[in-house]
This record gives sequence, C-alpha cells and structure tokens, in this order.
Amino acid sequence: MGDMTMRVFLLVILVGCVPWVVSPAADDVQAFVQDGRHVLEPRHLGPTRPARLEGDGGLVWHNYYEEALVQSVSIAASASRLIAGTWLNPPLDAELIPLEGDGTADWAFPGTNFRVGASRNGGVLVGVDKLANSVTLYKWHSGSSTPDWSFPIPSATVGGVRCVVVSPDASTIALVVTMLRPQRVRLYCFDADSPVPIATFDANEGTSGGNIDITADGRFIAFYALADAFVYDRDRQSVRWTGYMGGGNDPLAISGDGEYIAYGWMSLYVRRWNGSTYEALWSEPGGNFWVKTCRFSNEGSTLVVGWCDHDSYLQNRIELFEMPDRTPLWTYLYRRGSGEYQDIPREIAITNDGSYIAVGSWGDEANTNPEVHVFEHDAPAPILTLDTPGSVFDIDIAEVERGTVYVAASGKHIHANENGRGGDLYSLRVEHAAGVVSPPSPGAEVSPNPFTRATTISWRHPGGEHAELGIYTPAGRLIRRLHGEGDRLNWDGCSRSGVPVEPGVYYLRLRVAGRTINRRAVRLER
Repeated sequence: MGDMTMRVFLLVILVGCVPWVVSPAADDVQAFVQDGRHVLEPRHLGPTRPARLEGDGGLVWHNYYEEALVQSVSIAASASRLIAGTWLNPPLDAELIPLEGDGTADWAFPGTNFRVGASRNGGVLVGVDKLANSVTLYKWHSGSSTPDWSFPIPSATVGGVRCVVVSPDASTIALVVTMLRPQRVRLYCFDADSPVPIATFDANEGTSGGNIDITADGRFIAFYALADAFVYDRDRQSVRWTGYMGGGNDPLAISGDGEYIAYGWMSLYVRRWNGSTYEALWSEPGGNFWVKTCRFSNEGSTLVVGWCDHDSYLQNRIELFEMPDRTPLWTYLYRRGSGEYQDIPREIAITNDGSYIAVGSWGDEANTNPEVHVFEHDAPAPILTLDTPGSVFDIDIAEVERGTVYVAASGKHIHANENGRGGDLYSLRVEHAAGVVSPPSPGAEVSPNPFTRATTISWRHPGGEHAELGIYTPAGRLIRRLHGEGDRLNWDGCSRSGVPVEPGVYYLRLRVAGRTINRRAVRLER
C-alpha cells in the first residue's frame, strides 16, 4: 500500500431467527453510493436500531437479509473471500462473497442448515449441511459452486457453530459429529482432495460434542466428547492425549504447532506437550468469571480468553497471554451492563501471527457495550468497535495481504435472548491511528542449542528496535529478563540472581518490532 496506511476491514453478518417464511425477492434490495463506495440497503430495515461504528474508518458496504439466519462464517484469506452458511429460512445455502466489492455473492449452493469453514491458504472451502437425521460434508474451491466432492453421513447430527475446520495450510479437513444409533461422538479426518476419510475415531457411547480445533499443518485435532477433551494424531491415526475437562463445555483450543492446549469452564487450564503427554502447565480460577471461549494464534503461542461474570451475565473480560507465561499481557474489562438479557463473549478469532484479535459478544439489554471489538496484540484498547442491533454468534479474522485485515462475524439482528428476525452483512474499513503498516514478523535463531554455558538468540529485522527477552521454566516461571538493541541478545545461562540454571528445557520469549517470537533452548550438563 503506497501510503503505508494500516487498513483493517471488518465484515459482519448479523442475523435473526424467525418462523419459516418466504425470502425477500431479489429486487427488494436497492443499491446506492455512499462516500464513493457501493452500499446495499434494504427497503425495509426491520424493527431495531442501526449498527454504529467507532474507530478511524467507514462503511464499505452493507447487505440486509430480511428472513435468513446466517449462523457461521469463515474467511478464505488467499481467495479474499468469506464463506457463510444460512438456515431456517431461505435462501438456505452456503454463499461465497468477496471481502471487497458491493457484497454480491460469487455463488451460492442450496441446502438446509449450513456450518462452514475455510483454509487461510489454498482456497479450500467446506460446508456441513445438517438435515433432520443426517449430515453431508461438502468441499469446494472458490471458482465454482459445484462441490469438488461430498461425503454423506446418515443417522448423525452436529452441534454448536464450530463442528468443521480446515487446516490453515489447506491439507486437512476435520469434522466432529454425534452419531445417533448408538449415540457417540465420531471424528472424521480427510485429505482436502479426497472424500475418502484418512481416519475416523469413535468416543464412548452416550457422548455428544460440538467444538473442534486444528493445528496449522493439520496433524493434530482437538475436540471434546461430553466432558472429555481429545487430541487426535492424524498421521498416527490414534489419540495423542485425552483428559477430563471438568464439564461439557465449548471452550477448547490447540496452538498452531500443537504444543499447547487450553480449555476451561469455572477455571482456565493450560497444558503443554512434554514429549509423552500434555502435562498441566498452569490454571487460573475465574471466581465469579467463567470461561466462555478461547483461541490460539496459528503462529507462535498467543492465547486469548473470553470470560463472563457468571453471577450476573452482565460483564465480560478478555485476557491475552503469551505462552508459557501465566500472567496476562493485558486484560480488557467490559463495562458492566444492566437488564435481564445475558451478555457473553461468544467467539474469539486471531490472525495467524497474533497481531490482531476480534471478539464477538451477545451484548446486554441496555446496550452498554459494542458487540464487536478488534484489538492489537500489544494493547487492550480496541482499535475498532461495532455496536450492532443484536448479538454476535461467530467471528473470524485474517490478514489477506500485508497490512490488510478482514473480520467476519455472524449473529442475530436482535438480542440472542429475544425472539425476532432479520439479518445484516457489513463491510467496514478502519484506518489505523498509527498510520503505518505493521512490520513483518522477524525470524529468530538460538545458537548454540543445546548449550552448556551460554547461548545467543538472534533475529532478522531491519533497524535497531529495542528487544526484550524473557526466559521461562517449563512451569511458566520467569527466571530472567534481558533487554538490548540491535539483532541479538546473549544469555549466560544464569537466573536473575546470577546462579546457573539447572540442566533442562527453557522457553525464550522475544519481543521485538511489535512482534513476539517463542523459542526453546536446552541446557546440558557442563
């Protein structure tokens, strides 16, 4: 971008739940131009107030769905498009829509009740169509509405929004369903190019599930069955780890490299792979705040967690962690709401490198807080908020090209606790206040590694930015912090007290040029 201006594009789908009715005719939508950009507006705006944007940006385009519910959305970054799934009322389809333009869909594929997913790279698109007692998985590419392949699953159902995922590298599709006879959770793994499953795995009878996550290369898949969490190894076609979550609940995430998993309910739990199991790293009791959602970045080890006040359901809290540190880098506390409606942080999404975070929430009856917040990695002050007429159910965020970030969110036109109908689709642009494009993520090397006395971490980045290096034990305890300028920092193998550390594994967290890089170093016997 010639003016080096950071642009964040926000695309939001807000929808309503209504009885079965006929969809509006195509000519029920008219186009006009606002500020030189094409905008689609309905002739009938529905019963509630319009959305309000706060931030340095403006409206790109806005579509209104009078009847349909759009329940899930995912961004295909390499195709500069999103895929969205509708249900309950016509059009009852999966739609592929450019992130820019005038909001017109490239294509739509008819069905009944779609949940969707997309790869960050490679343009792989998926949709799961749920019928009364069966499920069908479809795989497309961006150029055609004709599926590349499909896979029907009789006597099965799906639950929750996130039942299907595509690995960011476009290699693997994973789907979790609940089989009906007998009832049990089943995991399917596919190569993206073939409808023949790579592997399947059945949990115990009587289980049900509805949340799934996948590593950047598609090898490890995390999901839950009733109250147990699982990590499945695609290559070995076996369970890598399983453990009790403390209750059947949605919050479950795996880091892009598969090193960490996080889950929670009344407390947040973080585990780390030690070569043979995911051992407990640390936990954080929530008190009256309960975990509602959590996500890792695909690169590095940024973890973002959304909490809600379980006593009142009128206040949310967002925390950002950099593994393995148990102390949040920052905390953002929403203003306390009021009224009878419940407010929860429904979903979180993170860009691949962790630079930007998007949070979608339900909102309260008094409309105290916006339902969409977008943050930068290093600060809890939102750079963009969108105050919607209703509640947000699903959200995604992706950097399509350097400095251009899109956010897609789906929800309900009025509050989640209220009956109503209508849906909205927004595209918004934000000019970042700093007015500069974020620098590229630097690489880093640790050498020698393993080491006996001292080691050096060096990085590749132009300029002489200030750098900070934190050194942690496997339990997440900070033992040393180093500062410097240039392109390297030396660690003499000692703690902050000057005593040589014990032989073993240590985790290095480097912060430089607005980015965080995590590395591992092994200290050997002298």
